[in-house]
Amino acid sequence: ATAAARAGPTAHRAAAAAAGVLLGLLTHAGLDAALLELSTTPPTGEEYTEEMGEWITEYTDLVKLYRDEGREIMIENRVTAAVPLVGAHDGEVYEATGSADFIALPMPKGTDLVVGDLKYGNGVEVDVEENSQARIYALGVLTLLADDEGNLPDIDTITYHIIQPRLGGTTTWSESVDDLLDWRDEVLAPGLTAALYGEEAGAEFVPTESNCQFCPARGVCNALLQQRTEQAIEVFDVILETEVAEGEGSLPAANLMDSATLAGMLNKATSLVKLQEDLKKEVQRRLHRGEQVPGYHLVSYTPRRTWKEAAEEALAPGGDLLGDDAAALWVEKLVTPTAALKILPKDKRGLLDALIDVPDKRPVGAPVTDNRKAWDGKAPEDMFAIEPKELP
Repeated sequence: ATAAARAGPTAHRAAAAAAGVLLGLLTHAGLDAALLELSTTPPTGEEYTEEMGEWITEYTDLVKLYRDEGREIMIENRVTAAVPLVGAHDGEVYEATGSADFIALPMPKGTDLVVGDLKYGNGVEVDVEENSQARIYALGVLTLLADDEGNLPDIDTITYHIIQPRLGGTTTWSESVDDLLDWRDEVLAPGLTAALYGEEAGAEFVPTESNCQFCPARGVCNALLQQRTEQAIEVFDVILETEVAEGEGSLPAANLMDSATLAGMLNKATSLVKLQEDLKKEVQRRLHRGEQVPGYHLVSYTPRRTWKEAAEEALAPGGDLLGDDAAALWVEKLVTPTAALKILPKDKRGLLDALIDVPDKRPVGAPVTDNRKAWDGKAPEDMFAIEPKELP
């Protein structure tokens, strides 16, 4: 991934933390701790900087604007849009799940909903008008707000903001809920059905970087597989040519390639890495649906433990809980729960139990040679009856 792509998750987390202060969800001390963590151990390798903090004020200013109107604001909220499929798959529903960066609910007796999407990149400007990703988020918000019978809330208008601080600022577009639902039924539903079920649903595949970036069928697309296989053959052709010319069965040294060859090889190698990622996701999806994939099975995975909100105060050096032993748990900031359990004497480790959030185990796909314990929990086909796809 490029530095810009790696910076995106860091910028989003920093923006969410800053917005949390505005909304009273996070203290200034909590914000400082979050930014310190993003500065030292960012999620994807790109560290938080003061310059990044200046850029994301475009986002926090928008949050403040709607907060000052008295609206209820939701930040990084998980939403799921239920999209009805068509044709031979009429009656089936596909669920697309993602995190909406910013939602402003209507004022009391108001009928306008606001959905905002932060784009930190500076490579390609994203058009807000008829933006598919923002519209899918809006569908997810409507579903979230619907009552138990599925009746949609009394909302007439959706206002979208695409916040691109490094590419011209914030752009805005509005549409009626009726227009949004028409787009879902007339454009999204047939397009998604075609993407999922291929030629039988009338799909014509034109694999390109932009076309395939967010497509839910990447892992099962024969056209994309064929394209990347051809690219792989080109890579091996280069290896063969080198072997014939120099008697070596390996790629020529990168520093000896001309620039055109270097660029071409990097693009092809990147495509192969993406293909591997897509295939792994598709194996996971099929295993979750209870299908058998030769050579793969589900293993038990426990997400990393995290500190609960009260941990920093409770574990402050010299505090009542651990006394002088607490000082060893701080290296500029509080160490991770895993590290803390290793640092403390055995007789004091139990004192941390109430301060550690231990996520539930979940099944993940892995080769049968993986030494982790095979999944023995709830049947995956019951857990993942409809496997959601992540929106970016």
